This record gives sequence, structure tokens and C-alpha cells, in this order.
Amino acid sequence: MAAAFPNVTAIPVREVLERAAALLAQIAFAVRWMAAFSLATGLVVVAGALAATRSERVYESVILKTLGATRGAVARAFAAEYACLGAAAGAGGTLLAVVLAWVVLRFVLHVPWVLEPATLALGVAAPTGVALGVGFLATFRLLGRKPLAVLRRE
Repeated sequence: MAAAFPNVTAIPVREVLERAAALLAQIAFAVRWMAAFSLATGLVVVAGALAATRSERVYESVILKTLGATRGAVARAFAAEYACLGAAAGAGGTLLAVVLAWVVLRFVLHVPWVLEPATLALGVAAPTGVALGVGFLATFRLLGRKPLAVLRRE
């Protein structure tokens, strides 16, 4: 082939594709690792924030109980608070992810961007669920405190 067409250079396409696939696999691994690291860091931050405000939540719950609220009503109030925090965090993170994905796909990879509503919903629902779960674990024992004992310490 080279003798018949001296101006044409043969390129081993299979080797180029294998290298590109290996590079993309490494990039995908790095992105997954950074996502897992970000999630772990977020959980640590949420746990720290809950631990820092623990005494305030105890005080709020005993005041509400003193005013006649049931344990379930206090739990629902805390759950609504955590759900709002998780939804706000999820919406903010999802919005940033959508903008970044659009920029990378449009200007770097030159690929059309497609809106995925299910992924967006998951981006808001997952942090909401995590915030509810962590909040439940952090406040479940606090709801059993007797108001008189806590108020005497204050």
C-alpha cells in the first residue's frame, strides 16, 4: 500500500482507539473518585454541623414539648428542617453540575447537551434523603429527653 501511494501514511487505528479508551477510562475513574471523595467530605461536614448544634436542638425540643408538642410533632419539625436543608443543597449542587456539564460538553467536547430530568431529580432527592437520614440519627435520642431535667441544667 505504501509503495502504491507514497503520499499516504498508514495509521494503526486500533492502537489509537485503545489508547483513547484507556485515557477515557482513567478520566472516568478520576471523576468517580472525586465524586466519592466529595460525598464523603459532605457527610463529614453535615455530621459536624449536627454535632455543633446538638445542644440547641435539645433546648428547642424540650421547649416545644413544654409548650405541648408531642414527640412526633417535634420529630416532624426537625424532619422538615433537614429536608429543606437537603433539598437546598441538592438543588444548588445539581444546578452547578448542570452548568459545568453544559460548558464541558458544549465548549470542550463539542457534543450536544441533553437535559436528563431523572438525573436532576436524583440530584435533589439523594441529598434530601441523606440529610433526613443523618438528621434522624442525630436527633432520635434527643427527642426522648425529659424537659424538666434539661431546663434545670440551663
